[in-house]
Amino acid sequence: MSGADKAAGPDDATLAAALEQEIQLHLGAGLRAPLRIARIAKLSGGASRETWSLDAESADTHFGDGGRLGLILRRDPNNTGGPGDDWRSGKTTYSLTRDTEAELQRVVHGVGAPVARVHFALPPDHLLGACYVMDRIEGEALAPRI
Repeated sequence: MSGADKAAGPDDATLAAALEQEIQLHLGAGLRAPLRIARIAKLSGGASRETWSLDAESADTHFGDGGRLGLILRRDPNNTGGPGDDWRSGKTTYSLTRDTEAELQRVVHGVGAPVARVHFALPPDHLLGACYVMDRIEGEALAPRI
């Protein structure tokens, strides 16, 4: 990730490095050139979850759309998993884990519904915490416009 892509603090830089490693592991198999993350940005909204937009890029033009794939990272915000974290992360008795959320989205995508394809999910004890990475679908999700 270059400095022009995002001015990152230590936490963001650590997140980006770990994410780049996981994306290479999960999406880079068989590519003739390594993957890198570009244009990573934390999106606004999502009081109980973080949503990050990013591009995975490779010099291998067979990857994604001419060497670029738009992705979304959805993760729990604090990822410490310690006692008392539930109130900060918006978790309730009825909340889904990121693993369950990702699996439901996989099932819905698998039957042809127009939802983003999930590429991989990571457990709460991972450096990135409970999260998953899916395709980015361009557009708006503003209730007044829908």
